[in-house]
Amino acid sequence: MIPFKQFYTGNVQTEGLRQLASAGLLAGALALSPRAHAVSNDQVNRSVAAGPIARGTTSTTNAVTVPSSADIIAATLIGEAGGEGVTGMHAVLNVIMNRSRGNFNLARSVCLKRKQFSMWNDAPDRAKVVSSAKKHPRWAEAVALVNQARTGTLGDITSGSKFYYAHKKVTPSWSNPKVFERKTVIGNHTFGKVKTDHR
Repeated sequence: MIPFKQFYTGNVQTEGLRQLASAGLLAGALALSPRAHAVSNDQVNRSVAAGPIARGTTSTTNAVTVPSSADIIAATLIGEAGGEGVTGMHAVLNVIMNRSRGNFNLARSVCLKRKQFSMWNDAPDRAKVVSSAKKHPRWAEAVALVNQARTGTLGDITSGSKFYYAHKKVTPSWSNPKVFERKTVIGNHTFGKVKTDHR
């Protein structure tokens, strides 16, 4: 075990705090060291979070908000089908989960895959998109659906669909009956499978 004095010699040493924190010993160490009482919780938190600073450089820590997977998925439902009601959002979530092969841990990456869900196409600031989605009147319903998907209790109302399109607005090349197997129409979206898709 590293001697305690190696962690506290005059000023608090960042690496020492990091090691104590990772070992779960930080609280005990602070209680044992009279000198450590002068160190505020904020100083400890900043030191541990910031990590070692290279000599001759200045470190500036900017808070970056990373949306949770659940928030990303719920925001996708709002952006793609918030105006379609609970049933419409349910159907879009079915597509997400079908592409994820039922694995909720893959759903976030499915939502954010390039040029798959149009709401993310021109949205470099994901946190901003999520923040806006949370103001939508159907946000709570979207979150409830995501929780069902997480627990495996979300029924599939699209008969296994992995694709959908807004039939009143666009006619994708893959919607040709020769390659697209239509399963159902829910609101303004047509759902189905592309026969050549093996996802």
